[in-house]
Amino acid sequence: MSEHSARVDEPGRLAARQVLDRHQDELLAKPGVVGVGLGEADDGGWQLVVLVGELDGPSLPVALEGLPLAVRAIGQVNALDED
Repeated sequence: MSEHSARVDEPGRLAARQVLDRHQDELLAKPGVVGVGLGEADDGGWQLVVLVGELDGPSLPVALEGLPLAVRAIGQVNALDED
């Protein structure tokens, strides 16, 4: 098992996922937020990742329930037409 796989399977992931589940709707309701998820923090733990169109978008906390929050600007998101 690789070092990365060991971190992905750690028990902290479940707790982080539960925090995300509790706050996902609240975060997605903020103007400018286009997505949320989990990611690996610099310290090897977990963090909430919030995807925004622009960095000067919504005011967001630095952490939720002790879980750090990282904001990533990804630009405008458009749905593709399936035709």
